[in-house]
Order: sequence, then structure tokens, then C-alpha cells
Amino acid sequence: MNGLRRAGLALLASAMMAIPAYGNVPTTAREFQCPNANIFGSTLISGLCWSCMFPVYLAGVRMFDGRFGRPSGANTNRACFCSGDFSAGQMPTIGFSVGMYVPSRIVESVRKPWCFPTLFGADMGDANLMDSSLNFGGRGRNPSERGMQDLSLYTWHFYAFPIMQMLDLFDLPQCNTDNYYSLDIMFMSEAFPNWYDEELAFLIHPEALLFGNPIALAAQVADCGAASVPGGGPLDSVFWSAGCFGSNYPVAGYSKGTSYAQASSVVATRAMYLLSRLGVLRRTIGSDAMCGGRRMPVLRKSQYRMQQIFPVAESSNVEPGSNPVPPEIDLANPGEPPTASEPELPPGATSVQEINVRNVLGGCCHNVGENTLLWGEWRQRPGTGEDFVYVLWRWTDCCAGIFGSGG
Repeated sequence: MNGLRRAGLALLASAMMAIPAYGNVPTTAREFQCPNANIFGSTLISGLCWSCMFPVYLAGVRMFDGRFGRPSGANTNRACFCSGDFSAGQMPTIGFSVGMYVPSRIVESVRKPWCFPTLFGADMGDANLMDSSLNFGGRGRNPSERGMQDLSLYTWHFYAFPIMQMLDLFDLPQCNTDNYYSLDIMFMSEAFPNWYDEELAFLIHPEALLFGNPIALAAQVADCGAASVPGGGPLDSVFWSAGCFGSNYPVAGYSKGTSYAQASSVVATRAMYLLSRLGVLRRTIGSDAMCGGRRMPVLRKSQYRMQQIFPVAESSNVEPGSNPVPPEIDLANPGEPPTASEPELPPGATSVQEINVRNVLGGCCHNVGENTLLWGEWRQRPGTGEDFVYVLWRWTDCCAGIFGSGG
């Protein structure tokens, strides 16, 4: 028994050695229930994937390269003109075109309703007052009426995240199509009863019957492949599909994701799909959208790029296989250069180096529907591995005015 105990302690110590400092491992019972994503801490600088902004087009000229190209249907004109609105005090604008990915939204997929990791882990719910269908979710939840199916149930929250305007980095009126200037909670699934009831969701979205046939499922495979190849992107024509994440139907919280990354991603995509149907999300691609967003009743997946920012950001700067050990200083010979030392391990334990790959295809953000094996299956941490926060980078075509209100 002593040998087994020592072996167990050695295995636990070895596993703990593999957890890096930036893993956001919870330390209290409250953080296990509702973790703090620390969005407005160091994550805002080191966790945000600023390279997702590229490529940038100014007056039709590609200025900076990036992993992704300009999405199909984007504006290609060099000059632009906006007629303005005199009744709203907006003067006509003449200028040059701008096209780029802009961080505009945050969507979080969480297990516990009324839990807001983005808002410093604020927990606004009382579990004693919740209905049974609003208790803890997450992957592997098996409702009794469904037998023992491997299902997931997630709650989502949708935020306005105009970080460029908040930091005063890129404040062009014509490019801020929603006129948001601060973090705001826009929508949350707790306000949608149909999110927790598939039968009610079917009454609201009866067209789901059209996408349960083999042809529609085969189109999802094509969408998955298109989103997962180098230089590729999701198929907007297959609007009912979330690529490798799964299906946008039913528009409810239950999904059959095979992993935490996949389950949370399909929930985030369904949230975007639902809000697009409600007319909340606007189309910002195209020459006709340069003077303001257009209605987008059908979600254009190619307009967005996703970046996981919690629990482990895709923009982590740790290179694969690196696990730096602080050097030791010889106090007897302070003039000697410090030498790195191996950490002391319990008997029988082995050193495990941290492996952190940004994205197999390069970059630190991914397409909507991109295979999670390429970017996300290793981005989990104990205790917080079932709650995810994603930043949505939206392609925006706009008019930077030289003369008029846009200048």
C-alpha cells in the first residue's frame, strides 16, 4: 500500500508540474463554480490575438499580411462616398476604403446560468431558485428523458467588445457601425426559454426539419473541410452548418459535442446564428455596407474569426516544448553567471514539459467551424476547462473620410 501511495503522489506531483503559471487554475470553491476570465487584466494585452486584425486593406491596397485573406464579397473599391444623414447631423463623407478584422464581440459558453466569467466571475444566480433545467450544465450532462446520451448543455452570454474604441486606437465613426464605446451585455440565453427546451425551439424554428436529411448532413462535411484547410473559410451557403463544430439546429443549448472545445464552440456559433435571425448582428462586408452595417438575417460565417481567450488564450507566447526553469544564483560566487537547474521531483516522478501550440495551421485565431483538433483540444485547465470565452473578430468594410463627418 505504501508503494501505491508513493506512486500516486508521484503521479500527482508530475501532473502538477505540467500545469503552467498562466493556466488560471481556480483556488477557491467559488472560482470552481464561476471562474474569473481576467479579461481586463494582463489578458487584455498578452491574451488578445492582435495579429487576427490582418490583413489590412487601405484604399484597396493590402498593407499587412495575415493568415486569413480578404473574405469573399468584401469591398474592392479604393475610394468611397457616404451621403450622410442631415436629420441625424451627419455630413456627407468622401474618403478611401478600409477593410480589416476588428475585435467587436465576446461570447462566453458557461456551465452555470447567471455566471459571467467576463465580468470578473460575477455570479448573479441563486441555484435554489432555478428550475432543474437551469442547473449546472457542461459536457456529459444526461437528462433523464434522454436516457444516457452523451450530451452537453451550455449557457451563453453575448457582449459588445469595442476594444479599439475603448483604447482609442482606431476610432473612425464610419467603422464603428454599432456605435458601442464600452463593454456591454447585449443578450444572454437565460432570457430565451427556447434555449433550454428543444420542443419549444422547434416551434420557433420549424425549418429545422429541412436540415436533418443525409444531403444536409453531407453539406456539413464539406463546410467542415472548407473551414479547416490552409487559406480556407466556411461556406456561407451552408448556413445551417457550424462546420466541424456541428449543426446550428436545433437552436438550443443541447448539443452532441465530442469534446469541451467542440461543445462550447457550437453553442457560441448557435448564439451568433440566433442573434442574426433576430436582426441583431449586422453585415459589415461589401461596398454597400461601408457607410453602416446592413441587415443580416442569415449569418455570414466568413465575416467572423474566433479566438479563444479563456481558459487558455490562443495567443499564448510560450513556444512548443518550452518550460522555463528560473536560474539559480550561486551566493558564494555572485559574479558567476546563473545556471539553470532542474526542479526537485518526488521519487519515481518524471518531468513533463508543457506543449502549447497556437494553431496547427498558423496564427492565433481560427475560422468559424474549423476543426478543434487544429486549435483547441489542448486548451483546457483543471476546474475551468468547461467554461470558455471567445473573442469575435469581425471583418469591417468602412469609409475613412478625408472630407466630411468621417474625417
